[in-house]
Amino acid sequence: MQKLKQKGFTIIELMIVILVIGILATIGFVAYGNVTKSARDSDRQADASAIAKKAEEYHAANGEYPSNAAAITGMEGIDSKVTTSPSGNALQDGGTTISSCTSVPNSKANDHYCYAVTADQSQMSVGYWDESSGVATYITGVNN
Repeated sequence: MQKLKQKGFTIIELMIVILVIGILATIGFVAYGNVTKSARDSDRQADASAIAKKAEEYHAANGEYPSNAAAITGMEGIDSKVTTSPSGNALQDGGTTISSCTSVPNSKANDHYCYAVTADQSQMSVGYWDESSGVATYITGVNN
């Protein structure tokens, strides 16, 4: 008597394939999340550096830093995309303490750039929230 050959896969083989696909999909989703987080951090760093550069140009021409965020936003040659965070929030005034803005950017939901300048306009910093490390990061002026 000849034995019939079965065509197809067993349930165990199918479960193993589904498990492997699930593991690979999970790894892909986690990696994608980290890549997008890194990309947003790079955008924030580049924007904050551009804002600080404009403030330095203003300082070189006028002997003092701009008095507030509005002064930077209104400068010729600065793109409004630079002064707007990845989540769409505008550049904010941060007070007169350059090591920490009064409006500290502290989460993805509260993502904005913060410009702080001392009362005598001799020192400044630009703060932004670093999503990867979870803390506010500051770029200080050359003259600090």
